[in-house]
Amino acid sequence: MNLLSALRRGPWSARLLWLAAGVVLGLGLAAALVALSWGWPRLVGPGPALPEAQVARLEALGRQALETEDIPVAALLVYRGEVIGAGHNTVRAHHDAGGHAEIQAISEALRRYGEPEFFKLERGEMELITTFEPCPMCQGAIAMYGIGKVTYLGSKPLGRHLELEQARLRYLWTRRWVRPEDLQQRLFELHPSWPKGAKAP
Repeated sequence: MNLLSALRRGPWSARLLWLAAGVVLGLGLAAALVALSWGWPRLVGPGPALPEAQVARLEALGRQALETEDIPVAALLVYRGEVIGAGHNTVRAHHDAGGHAEIQAISEALRRYGEPEFFKLERGEMELITTFEPCPMCQGAIAMYGIGKVTYLGSKPLGRHLELEQARLRYLWTRRWVRPEDLQQRLFELHPSWPKGAKAP
């Protein structure tokens, strides 16, 4: 049975078909992501050592996290050799779910330049250096802000990669799309810089 004939059989058969296809695609994608994120770095091995000044800065930042019993992860955002943002974990200190070192470093750079100027920087010359392999939340921030290169010192074990991919699949499985669909569009249109007639990105 091809896809078109399945769709003609009615909504339930079509939904089941798409569900099965989604499960197969999701499992395949999860396996590919684990292989890429965990296997590839171990295949090529670690690169050269960081400059001593950067290592010292990272260690000092990590020790700051320990003062509030936060997990001692530190990060630097470097642009053309200059540190433009730095951060360490502040989840416990600030009761902030987004208080991860990588997000703190990006946020400091945003405050330093302002958002318009920050986005004018050459993304390919921007490097995020972190003491620990970024989590999915930080990976999302790195992607959203177009950071061109990521360098990490400590890597996550295979078991942790599998747990994170399981959580990603759980999110995809449990999310719901509800109405009214146009609420977000109406909110976008209230923003003073929103182009007239533009659709949601």
